[in-house]
Amino acid sequence: MYKQKKTNVLFWNDFDKTFHEISDMFDSMFGAVQKTGYPPYDISSDNEGGTIISVALAGIKRDEVEVFVEGNVLHIKYDKPEDQPWDAESTKTTEEVLDEAFPDKVKKVLHKGIARRSFDLKFNIKENVVITGGRMLDCMLNVYLRKDTGTRVRKDIEIN
Repeated sequence: MYKQKKTNVLFWNDFDKTFHEISDMFDSMFGAVQKTGYPPYDISSDNEGGTIISVALAGIKRDEVEVFVEGNVLHIKYDKPEDQPWDAESTKTTEEVLDEAFPDKVKKVLHKGIARRSFDLKFNIKENVVITGGRMLDCMLNVYLRKDTGTRVRKDIEIN
């Protein structure tokens, strides 16, 4: 005989409320967000009411990434030139990194899972949100946003 398991209704009501509060906060900063799996990113809030978009950019240098706002769209963009080989000077291959790290060892890459392909990650942002800056640290690009008022034009974001 099947016996129904009791659940804590209070827990689920609190969870549902918290989920909707987070969803409302996210919707107040962003409109529709581009759904894509590459590059992976996280969205966090800080203790001052701002938002941080963190994008994992393994193998991509700071000066190879463009971050700009055009209209109400935040772009995080990387263009890998079609004629540029994978092991060009601007981006080291896994083999080159291993050669520098372990010069006295013979190495053979058995699996290449780090993608180095072009992308244009886009976030639609609300009129009252401004990009206050960015920082690249340990292959993570962090872009800082906060609510504000003002007119939108294309604005390039400096990455420190």
